[in-house]
Amino acid sequence: MPKGWNAKYEYPDAMKRDLEAYFTECDRRTSTHANRQGVLVTEPDPEPYTIAGMALACNMGKSSLGNYRGMDGFREVLEWAYTKMEKQWLALTARPSNNGGAIFYLGNVFKGEYTSQMAINVGGQAGNPVAVNVRDDRSRLMACTEKELDQIEAIMREAEARGTKDAG
Repeated sequence: MPKGWNAKYEYPDAMKRDLEAYFTECDRRTSTHANRQGVLVTEPDPEPYTIAGMALACNMGKSSLGNYRGMDGFREVLEWAYTKMEKQWLALTARPSNNGGAIFYLGNVFKGEYTSQMAINVGGQAGNPVAVNVRDDRSRLMACTEKELDQIEAIMREAEARGTKDAG
């Protein structure tokens, strides 16, 4: 337990009850709007679970909630709560629209488990020359006109010249 920190919970079950109440409250949220016919409808609109929400439900800050992660009994309760939160956020990424926030949240809260990156390698950089792969397909070449063969030969000479220039 961190120095100078007073634990609010003596038993893990009490924390789990508060977290279950938080999840239930989030799940019960609804929103009302007019449908295409102009009729008001109320639909489920669950509030996404968050670390901040879990901390507030336990009447503490996020860092205090984090302190419990190292305590026996509480570790398991928080592992359950974080897994429940992660499952909900993963479901949000499957929605056809507006899933960018969920992807961002997963990448920042569960660091190392969810990453998003893009690498484009076009070649031609130092140590990464452009590669030209030529396949010897004589049956296709036989169907080419002499003009097409001359064009292919010119392209190959140009690629070869570029390759020796890059290598030097």
